[in-house]
Amino acid sequence: MSNIFDNINFNFTSLIDIILVSIFVYYILYPLKGTRSARIAFGIVLLILFYFVSDRFQLQTMAWILRNFLAYIVIAIIVIFQADIRKALASFGRNPFLDFLRIKGQPTGFLGELQRAVNLLSKSNIGALIVIERELELKNLIETGVQLNALIGSDLLLSIFNAQSPLHDGAVIISSGRITSAAAILPLSSRSDLDKEYGTRHRAALGLSEESDAVVIVVSEERGTVSITHNGKLHRLDTPLELERRIKPLLST
Repeated sequence: MSNIFDNINFNFTSLIDIILVSIFVYYILYPLKGTRSARIAFGIVLLILFYFVSDRFQLQTMAWILRNFLAYIVIAIIVIFQADIRKALASFGRNPFLDFLRIKGQPTGFLGELQRAVNLLSKSNIGALIVIERELELKNLIETGVQLNALIGSDLLLSIFNAQSPLHDGAVIISSGRITSAAAILPLSSRSDLDKEYGTRHRAALGLSEESDAVVIVVSEERGTVSITHNGKLHRLDTPLELERRIKPLLST
């Protein structure tokens, strides 16, 4: 045992190397946590382990099949995880070494007006899609809509989502406590396990939450129910009055 430790050459450079690899792996894998992509990634890791086991115990047919599959694994990863790769790179690009210097959280003073607007939209069965930007900027999506720079007010949100308004068909994007865009176009989720009762608004909310850290609020036009999406997960609220309590912690971290 002592001979094993004698052969280990650990120095300051090795420590830096371990730290850098740890940071890299964390910022690449953390956005996958709790998503369907995490299960796919776990499956790929298992296939790689099966290959090494097959090779070690000379299971030639299985090793040959897995070897040929793994030859295309890089292309498969790019295709399957393209949205997650974009999200991970954007997260890493925030300069992780300076994260501890950055003041966390988003302004939450507008939540009272937002709560009132969503409650009225729900009671009137008016469909709505509201995005709250967090750390990852949504500039490209903001530019797809009508750009505004307005204070958040329940009356304004009700006017935007009124069926007679030219801005109602799309998403409102809130950034830094202000409405920055209306009628914005969001990417749709391609999930096949989504309940059929959820329509385009819910798919758009999920699609954006899969590609960014934004919090998205959906008001159903058919049922008047309110849901929120975050990190690729959809949660239906028992009552619209829950909204402020549910999203405030998400904006404070």
